[in-house]
Amino acid sequence: VRLYLNEQGYAHMDLAQQWQAWQHTEALLKKPEHYYIVLVKDRPHLSLLPVGQVLRQHTNPIDALNGFFRQFTREYYLEKQKQGLVKQLERQRKQTEGYLKKVGQRLQQLTTEARYEELGHIIMANLHQIKQGSKKVTLHDFYNDAPIDIKLKETLSPQKNAEVLYRKAKNQKIEEQKLRENMGRKEEQLLEVLAQIETIEGLENFKALRQYEKEHGLDNKPAQQQEQVPYKELLIDGYKVWVGRNAKANDELTLKYAHKEDLWLHAKDVSGSHVIIKVQPGRAVPNGVLEKAAQVAAWHSKGKNNSLCPVIYTPKKFVRKPKGLPPGAVRVDREAVIMVPPAPVQEI
Repeated sequence: VRLYLNEQGYAHMDLAQQWQAWQHTEALLKKPEHYYIVLVKDRPHLSLLPVGQVLRQHTNPIDALNGFFRQFTREYYLEKQKQGLVKQLERQRKQTEGYLKKVGQRLQQLTTEARYEELGHIIMANLHQIKQGSKKVTLHDFYNDAPIDIKLKETLSPQKNAEVLYRKAKNQKIEEQKLRENMGRKEEQLLEVLAQIETIEGLENFKALRQYEKEHGLDNKPAQQQEQVPYKELLIDGYKVWVGRNAKANDELTLKYAHKEDLWLHAKDVSGSHVIIKVQPGRAVPNGVLEKAAQVAAWHSKGKNNSLCPVIYTPKKFVRKPKGLPPGAVRVDREAVIMVPPAPVQEI
């Protein structure tokens, strides 16, 4: 009523006009001739007064109720739910496109930067010209038929310097392979996201929308349930992998939730999330699962921007927390190390 009177200019009326406005409004409410479906603050309402934006008007109250139900469930609530899902998928699309752009730039960089393997061959072909302890040497680059300056580690022999370059070349090839694999997965995910957006925008009833949400894992219930535990859960080739949410959650994950035979991972020498691979009785963790979980551990650490990151792994029974250590800090009594390119959870 207040909104209706305000729209009629009630505040600028004199007392006589205000009284007339009240009487007129009371008459409309006691014996309504029309029933209105109106939009107020972007939400539909059933009203006896023409307030806000009038979408429809009816002379029959049953028709008005049915029209309001359709308006609210189909044209308002359905559209609102669809917009929320599309917004969520648009964020994924932008993230995916951003990742693909960065990967493309890194691959371009890998093709144009240091020629580690060629430099190793040049050193090995000219060992007799390199003095022990040299920091730099100028040799003939037989690939380009020109002299080239090559930096050396003075504490290493010429052969060891060549081995370092060969190892860098190997790591570079591994990185390039992993980036291309990740890029392929991301391109598939991008196509899937675009198809989901198109499908959702074409759905015309709420039941179909809810079914599509569940079939494609777009509903928010699992995420809400995960908030109750100190970790995020993902599935890698049939194995559950838990990722600590923060330093305090890392302690709780490792000390309370992980079984002693579960595999524990953490980026080496930098802060980051504890990652747990839940073991399956009688089965060793496959190398592929270990590698992907290590990528996740590297991504959720301060080493996420490195092309390759060392990650330590060990059964959880070799991880302990002495008194006095800050949240998330632990002692590892036995460990192995794997080198991987960092990759986010959605990559797996």
